[in-house]
Amino acid sequence: MKTIALAAAKGGVGKTTLAAALATAATLYRPGIKVALADLDPQGSLAQCWNARALPQPTLIDLTGRPLAPTRCGVR
Repeated sequence: MKTIALAAAKGGVGKTTLAAALATAATLYRPGIKVALADLDPQGSLAQCWNARALPQPTLIDLTGRPLAPTRCGVR
């Protein structure tokens, strides 16, 4: 398992865009690979990014095998 953390104190530097691009590239490069993204940004930019796509938004049920309320995951 590989872990990549993207962090910067300044906003608007591309953290969310880069995280989404890396996750997408990983799944294209190795089909079937499992990728998890954790958005700790209070603005929830990653969820907005996924909602803008035609694909369904991934949920934590994919990771745990049981439903987890979005509000418990920080989704507003």
